[in-house]
Amino acid sequence: MAYAIMRAKKLANMGSVAASMQHCYRERETHNADQERTPDNQHLVAKSTDEAMGKLRVLLPEKRRKDAVLAVEYVMTASPEWFAQATPEQEKAADPRQPPERQGVHRQPGQDARRPDHLCRLCG
Repeated sequence: MAYAIMRAKKLANMGSVAASMQHCYRERETHNADQERTPDNQHLVAKSTDEAMGKLRVLLPEKRRKDAVLAVEYVMTASPEWFAQATPEQEKAADPRQPPERQGVHRQPGQDARRPDHLCRLCG
């Protein structure tokens, strides 16, 4: 059966954010990724963990609560069965490089559009 997969995880400290980015930038050993597909990954705002973390530090307020959530990591994909039966048009419509309004993903009012996102595509 084909199904959608969405995972959300709160990242509450800089170490968690950096670890997540190191995974996506393949700057740490990543067992669940197909190394042959790593060149297909796309990073939209930064080219490395260090660059992305620098951009994040600029955006974060100097003072924040101890238990503040610094980022929310989302993984959105589909089951292998979906990809096996999807038409090229369906795959194109689901492509995360499409504008948010085409993906059904919308920012909340007041949400900062300058956040340092990265897109870890085809990550296994």
